[in-house]
Amino acid sequence: MLRSLLGALAWIEREHPQPAGVHLLGDSAGGNLAMMLAILSTNPDVFSRYDRRRTYLGPPIASVASLYGILDRHTWVEDGFPDARVLLEAYAGPSATSLAVTEENAITPMDIDRIERLPPTFLGAGTRDALARSSRVAAARFQAAFPHVEHKTYPGARHGFFGGGRGSRQLRADVAAFLLRHDPFA
Repeated sequence: MLRSLLGALAWIEREHPQPAGVHLLGDSAGGNLAMMLAILSTNPDVFSRYDRRRTYLGPPIASVASLYGILDRHTWVEDGFPDARVLLEAYAGPSATSLAVTEENAITPMDIDRIERLPPTFLGAGTRDALARSSRVAAARFQAAFPHVEHKTYPGARHGFFGGGRGSRQLRADVAAFLLRHDPFA
């Protein structure tokens, strides 16, 4: 999936080279993919570990928003996300639930040890979501290294609340404001 998305970004750059940048936005597993794309596109050394055949060929990344994303491999399993172990193993094989990070199971942002650059980043999660701690752990790490990482928690919100439910209106407003602050065309 990650390679397919990298291919899609390369297509955007090839077919529509005029954008000054693109925003990446995803929720849950898509939040993982958005963050991984942002990290790979801005860190050539990391990119080469995932795809030794080429360098990043897509447009500049203006910002990334990960909404209740899977940002590490362990907290969501520990915090009781339904079928987390099965999902991890289906995505990355039997070693995905191992505590040791290997080349095969480095599938989340927290698995990547040397991130030198990160575009403006928004991390959001609800307090009643089994992925809330994943966002908090990632936010603490990234905020220590990058001043442009924002993290917001939405009281009482559950997993998947972007489309509706407690906190959804505020989350959508916060994401819209974040994207406007980082508009590459402004």
